[in-house]
Amino acid sequence: KTKGRPLIVEEIDACTDPQRRCGYCYAMLEVLRSIHDKARRPVVLVGMAGVEKYIAARTQLARRIQQAVRFAPADVEDTKIVAEVRCEVGIDDGLIQKLHADTRGNMGLIVVGMSDIEQFGRTNRLKVVTAEDWGERAFSFAVDAWKRGGRREDI
Repeated sequence: KTKGRPLIVEEIDACTDPQRRCGYCYAMLEVLRSIHDKARRPVVLVGMAGVEKYIAARTQLARRIQQAVRFAPADVEDTKIVAEVRCEVGIDDGLIQKLHADTRGNMGLIVVGMSDIEQFGRTNRLKVVTAEDWGERAFSFAVDAWKRGGRREDI
């Protein structure tokens, strides 16, 4: 039986990248396995697509995996919910649609764009930022690069 709060490890790719195969990477995965076994607490591994192949090849680790979850891009409704929960400044539906389209549902970039909108709203003392208020501004360099077809690695 597990107990306690989960340990969330992001960027697990750093320990699984074939170009970085080293004693350090193997040791780090062994430490995570040991934490899972001894502390009896869930360990959540977060990584890019493809990381599951490396983990599956390490049977001692793979047999402890209870579930693999693949995240899909956010939809407009997800974007709206995040804006309502996260932002102190309101964002109208038209601007939510623009943000979603420009980021292609990439949640990391959606949050970056929301920060830009929030800053703009506070600077201009707006309670709600509309698509008309925002105009043709780019959300940020990262969002603009992604919109132009940039790869995740370029951001």
